[in-house]
Amino acid sequence: HQNPNVKCVSIVGNKGDQISYTLNQIFLNG
Repeated sequence: HQNPNVKCVSIVGNKGDQISYTLNQIFLNG
């Protein structure tokens, strides 16, 4: 059985870099 969170991790993995960069800009420059 696959962990249901695997899909979430996959989705985050696809956009994770962009989201992390955006959040870093918001927190560091905010």
